[in-house]
Amino acid sequence: MSLSKVTLSTRFGDKFAIETDGGSTLTVLESSSSTVFSVQAVNTTSSSIFVKLYNNASATESNSPDMILKFNASKTQTYHFTEGIAFGTALGLRCVTSPGTDGTSDPGTIVIKVVYD
Repeated sequence: MSLSKVTLSTRFGDKFAIETDGGSTLTVLESSSSTVFSVQAVNTTSSSIFVKLYNNASATESNSPDMILKFNASKTQTYHFTEGIAFGTALGLRCVTSPGTDGTSDPGTIVIKVVYD
């Protein structure tokens, strides 16, 4: 895991996190309430990947994610949420190759960028 955080001054979120080694292990972006405004993934693999967002700072593969975002093979894609998606307890993410609520297969090195507050 290699997480970097920056404080922004924008109307769509105050914080910007870059996870340069997104994988199946939970990365905690915030251990308090947050609102997500965008999620971008750079998928250099030949398969689709799934970024799973959790309202939980200690989620494992046995916990159901609060949101699952699909990123197509060999593409950089961004999901924008103009109104924001609220996470009332914490904000964590995992990246796997399985589309369902479970999954432990690490897709390899994936860069994930999140704008939130």
